[in-house]
Amino acid sequence: MSPALVSYVLNGRADRKSPASPEVERRVRAAADELGYSPDLNARSLRLQRTDRICLLVGRPGNPYADLLLEGLQCEASERGYATVSVPIGPDGDTRRPIELLRRGLADAAIVGFFPRVHPPAPRDLAELVERGTPVIVLSDEFKPEGFDVVRGDEASVFEHAVTSIIDSGRRHIAYLAHADDTHGKGSPRYRGYLAALKRQKITFDPALVILGAADDRVAAYRATCELLRRDETLDTIVSASDRGAISAIWALRDAGVAVPDTVAVMGFGDLPEGAVTRPALSTIGQRSDRIHEVAKLLFARLGGDLSPARTLTIPWQIHWRESAVPGRN
Repeated sequence: MSPALVSYVLNGRADRKSPASPEVERRVRAAADELGYSPDLNARSLRLQRTDRICLLVGRPGNPYADLLLEGLQCEASERGYATVSVPIGPDGDTRRPIELLRRGLADAAIVGFFPRVHPPAPRDLAELVERGTPVIVLSDEFKPEGFDVVRGDEASVFEHAVTSIIDSGRRHIAYLAHADDTHGKGSPRYRGYLAALKRQKITFDPALVILGAADDRVAAYRATCELLRRDETLDTIVSASDRGAISAIWALRDAGVAVPDTVAVMGFGDLPEGAVTRPALSTIGQRSDRIHEVAKLLFARLGGDLSPARTLTIPWQIHWRESAVPGRN
């Protein structure tokens, strides 16, 4: 039995046909187990110039879309002999360090998204990764394909439609629980959708109804809702940039004896599973789980040598109307 054949059995990828027979593979692996042998992954990566890893670079831990994507990516990756790693951006929102790790060979390909608006990665840095042989997909409505592929969700459009539908039911005093960086620059897509809905329906924008940071964690959202109730008796709707914020708003309204949605309607974003079992069940906006595989398919096509021009893949978010905010009901 040649050393090359043994090396292939122990180091070859699961998505490539092995030249060894099943019996030879069994004997090689049995001998390796008996000797306690395990490959040195660092040395192997250096020799083969690949890591067999896919990286998901995410901005906010606990993002439901990121969790859904990671789950689908792991299924696709394992079938091809790849592992997946998730790298969160630090609390300072600086993407330079994780991008540098990718430049140093952390993974063979990367999906980048959910990053803060204050310190997003530079398109030039992402394009450079692709030029170096690391395929990159960016999840963003803001970025254009510049060497890397882009997946869009049309967040602003779907958020505007959801808020407009609520306004059409007769509600006029609509608060927005925002992420801390939602109003930075020209604003996040969700914030722009909120503003566009108000403008479309000729509702005067009230900055006092926008609570920065309230969508970032449950406690902040609960306290923000209590404060809104204290200072605005006309409040009839709360929309949140996250389901975390929306669910906490429902808890705060319930504790204050305010009926949802009869007195105050609530709308979230993210489609967290617990939203479906909250009482009343949370109306929300979620990504289409039936199309997540398209992202992985595009990534592995690039890994397989697809050199076609960078492209944009659009997977629109969808509204899930439930009891907490029902169009036409006031």
